[in-house]
Amino acid sequence: MTPPPARGARRGLVLSRASVLAAMLGSALVLGSVLVGCGPDEPVPAPSAAPRSAAPSLAAPSAADTDRLRLGLTEWSIETGGAQLIPGEVQVEVTNAGGASHDVVIHGEQGSWASPELDPGETHIMAITVSAGEELELVCTLVGHHAQGMHTTITVAESP
Repeated sequence: MTPPPARGARRGLVLSRASVLAAMLGSALVLGSVLVGCGPDEPVPAPSAAPRSAAPSLAAPSAADTDRLRLGLTEWSIETGGAQLIPGEVQVEVTNAGGASHDVVIHGEQGSWASPELDPGETHIMAITVSAGEELELVCTLVGHHAQGMHTTITVAESP
């Protein structure tokens, strides 16, 4: 017979292999239910040049012309927020809001500008120069991304 534990001694907890596996499975199920809907296939709101409204929108139209452009790269689109750029130097903030790596190249009359390949969550800022009335072409150059829809255009306002 085993003597009773000394006063103040801790009793060890002995778990069977089945109870340990059941606890691990239960934890995995709880974690899985928390993560449902967080995968790369879910739409992710992209940064926008427009102010945030109560209704969520990936590309809410901008109320004013701007010299700042916020781009959101997702699977499989380039979100511009509906901004209309003014001629001159424009500050472009590119954020990869997707689950895969992306980049963006902007082609315009004044030249072409490229972000580096961005991992999910990374941001890159660059300055570009645009002319009145021109149409800029924005594309992701990673293999297969253009074919999946990662391209768009944006028009520059006629005058500031």
